[in-house]
Amino acid sequence: MDKKNIPIILAFIVIIIVVFTPRFSNDIDIVINNFDRCVEAGNPVMESYPRKCESGGVTFTEDVSVKCTKEQREADVCTQEYQPVCGTVNVQCVTEPCDSVKQTFSNSCFACGNSLVESFTPGECIGVGINSI
Repeated sequence: MDKKNIPIILAFIVIIIVVFTPRFSNDIDIVINNFDRCVEAGNPVMESYPRKCESGGVTFTEDVSVKCTKEQREADVCTQEYQPVCGTVNVQCVTEPCDSVKQTFSNSCFACGNSLVESFTPGECIGVGINSI
């Protein structure tokens, strides 16, 4: 092999490597499966209550629920003030798992006083088949 051809062969090898090497991006694809991830991905947020974020034709709603605390569950008395909340009540089924239902309570104390309530959101429940206490 002629020594004059070595730089040409090396240049050819470098070109082949550059052309056929896969390109790697530093961008990491974010899996969007909830409101927080939708916002993190830079998608627009609709200023409603609760807020909403849309990505790829799917709308994610912000979770504004408040979990009942141990102190709320152990309250001896509740005030009679009317500040309605929509409680998520875990239904007790005999034969198979049941979906939770929404129920309006007069305030968070009464909601968390119910051992079947796991969380609540401020305001009355809106929808069909909602119970009120």
